[in-house]
Amino acid sequence: MKRINDLGLAGWSAVFFLSVFASCGVQKDRWGQGRWRVGGYRSDKTLFLNLLDTNDERYSLEEKLKHNTKVFSMALMKKNGILIVPVGTFRINGGFHLRSSLFLCGISKNESIIEFMPENDEKYFIHIESPAKFSVSALTINNLGSKSYYDTKQNRYVPLTNLKANTTSIYIERASDVQITDCQFVGGHYGLEISNAKAKEKGAILVYHCIFQNQAASSIRIKNSQFIQIESNFFLNSGADGLKTNKGTANLVISKNISKMCGRDGYDFYDGLVKSIVSENIATENFFHGYDMKGNPDSVGNYVFHDNIFSDNLASNNGYYGFSLQNVRNITMNSNKALLNGKSGYLFNNVQDCNFNALSASKNREHGFLLKEISRSIFSNSIAVDNNYKRCYTEKNPNYSGFYFEAKADGLTINSCQAGNGISRNAKGNQVYGAYFDDGSVNNKFINCDFSNNIGGGEKGYGGAFHSQNIN
Repeated sequence: MKRINDLGLAGWSAVFFLSVFASCGVQKDRWGQGRWRVGGYRSDKTLFLNLLDTNDERYSLEEKLKHNTKVFSMALMKKNGILIVPVGTFRINGGFHLRSSLFLCGISKNESIIEFMPENDEKYFIHIESPAKFSVSALTINNLGSKSYYDTKQNRYVPLTNLKANTTSIYIERASDVQITDCQFVGGHYGLEISNAKAKEKGAILVYHCIFQNQAASSIRIKNSQFIQIESNFFLNSGADGLKTNKGTANLVISKNISKMCGRDGYDFYDGLVKSIVSENIATENFFHGYDMKGNPDSVGNYVFHDNIFSDNLASNNGYYGFSLQNVRNITMNSNKALLNGKSGYLFNNVQDCNFNALSASKNREHGFLLKEISRSIFSNSIAVDNNYKRCYTEKNPNYSGFYFEAKADGLTINSCQAGNGISRNAKGNQVYGAYFDDGSVNNKFINCDFSNNIGGGEKGYGGAFHSQNIN
């Protein structure tokens, strides 16, 4: 192989330097001493990586892979350095463990592409561990290990797992200051995994304006971590969930993200989320739920999903429930919308001491709100309009309601809510109500509600406002 400079600036034009600095936000220090600032970092160790493009025909694939891996490995040893990846596609082996501060920057996520080729049972491309201060910007990491694919029999994305390449692109562990912005993650088991993060203030770990696509499991997985901000990202075609949290996760801000066509849930908080804010997100066309909020009890029976605020989120066209809440306490939901989901707009099961305001459920295939074992909670200014029971054409006695209390409902206050235009077409024996309570529901109060204009189509249909044994 020809002799190649491992690091340095040889052969780069002044015009290209200017374009790199403009794209990466790199500016020369005001003293003119050759120090450069990137995203708040200042360093004497700015390195323009002399990598070989996959389309460079002067070298074999093996030579390019070996050279690029060596260059990248040497560069990561530079403490407090700024590494700039040029325009091109560069294949690299992984398994890099980083414990010093570093900024890794491309020209743009569409132009600077790293293809991570796992080998030797590597579990990650880059492992960031405290006390490192780490930032990645304007870069694509294409993980050539595991990925998702569309299964035409199941009609959803599922994992295609390579056990020898079941890797995470970036793994953050016990770190407290990490920023990942304007990047793209393709493939891998997880695009990003955050574990035992030690951040102590809001936004100390930030994932902003990134695209995650075709991960075999979840785009992002967070466990035993806090003070993380996940904002304005796009999760697409994951084999499992767009975003997944586990036990020990608290004080998160999850906002303005989109999760689409994932193989399970758009947002999976199944295993825990505490004292967090989830706002202005979209979950659409996911196979199961838009938002799965099931707080499984921990080993000593404590619930792991509580004291969260959900506001202004949208769940549309998901296969099952728009919002699924089970085993939760002390949750506030404001101005969320469930539209065109395959089952009910909202499922509430074993829910206590919650406040639900200005929720809407429209054109879902079953009920607007399906409630099971719910107590000491308040619904106000919420509406269920034009929902249709999924099996109204085939079942003899389908039952649609705007608010359907399937099991015990105790101590609820329903204030200024509406449920109308309930339609079950051409089926016999329909029972269609604004609110329907099974026997055993007690101590519930309705204030200024309008549950009129519910229609039972077909023979012996029953339209009306209520069906209940106990309404106070």
